[in-house]
Parts: sequence; C-alpha cells; structure tokens
Amino acid sequence: MKSKLFLALASLVSTQILFADQLPQPVPGTSEILRFSQLLPVFEQGIPTSEKILSGSWIRTAQATNSECSPTLKDRTSPTGIDNEDGSIISLDFKLVKVPANETIGQSESSVFAVMLKNLGVKDMNQGPFVVDTKVPQFSQYAYKLDSGEEVQNAGFTYACKQIKSDRNLMICGLNLVGVVETSGDQSCKGTSPGILAVYKKISN
Repeated sequence: MKSKLFLALASLVSTQILFADQLPQPVPGTSEILRFSQLLPVFEQGIPTSEKILSGSWIRTAQATNSECSPTLKDRTSPTGIDNEDGSIISLDFKLVKVPANETIGQSESSVFAVMLKNLGVKDMNQGPFVVDTKVPQFSQYAYKLDSGEEVQNAGFTYACKQIKSDRNLMICGLNLVGVVETSGDQSCKGTSPGILAVYKKISN
C-alpha cells in the first residue's frame, strides 16, 4: 500500500441524457439504487484516466458491492453525493503537492500528483495525501470504521479508476480489499476483484 506523502516523500450531477455506453442515472426523488451487476459493465468498458482528467474534486454518487463484500459496505446511490450520518459527503481531491527539499538524501524540492480522501465515515476524517500512480491501481487508502472514520492500519483498499465513456466528468473505481483481515466476511471480500464499485462525479477542476 502506498505510504502517505509526509512519511514517504517529505520524510515528507445533474441527471445526464442517456447514451448506450453511459452510466444509468436514477431519476431524482426515486429510490432506485444502482447494483453491482449494473455497474460492472460500465467499469469494464471504462477508459484510462490521466492526471488532467483526475485533477479536481469528485463526490461519490454511487457505491455497490458484490455478494462477497456486501457485509463490508451498503449499496447506495445519490446524484447529489453519498453522505454520512452527519451530512458530510464522501469525496476525492486530486492535485499537485509540493515535496520539500531534503539535503540529507540529496533531494531537491519537487511536486507530485496526489489524492486526499475526505469525509471517510464522518466529517473531516480524511486520509492522505497519497501518491497517485500512472498505472492501475492508481492509489490506495487505509480501511476505516464506518461509524468513526478511525483508520485500520493493517488493511486497506486499492483503487483502480476509469473514466466513464462519453462523460469525462464521471469516473468509476474498482476497490479491492488488501492486507490483514479479521473476519470471515472480510476474508471472502478480499478474494474478489473488484469487490466494490464506486462512481464519482467531478464538481470542480
């Protein structure tokens, strides 16, 4: 799992008009929830992202699990963003982050493309910044407790993200559980790829 920048380097939606290859959007005000079986073809047909596409802020608008991971996360869909009990919205922020010079190792000041994962479980429970790789999976996060956002240091999720065809402002990420897991349910989830699919909508550059 990729380390936090300050440890590793610093020592450091409105509803869309539907096309055949776009993500199906539930009608606002209805209770339709997108399921894993609906999202998997969208993920499989997704196209590679780039730093230019990723740059900016994204809110999570849908999440769905396969049967093995269903105890880990509840399927939810919300065009305005999936919220926590306190009303905060789960989101990703991508941007260039400055890496300070380090004379000890002969490293000059530089910058690296990184992601912050925000409002994990509760407001202002964030993780990162984490380095974003050019290959899939692009980044990872620590697992966390849904009721508190508290990190679980020995387990986490990797993110393989793709742009949804025909709309560069929609992205779908396949999450895989990695690390040491303690329950049989988590063990089953760990053996699937992807176990969770999450859709994000870009809200700012």
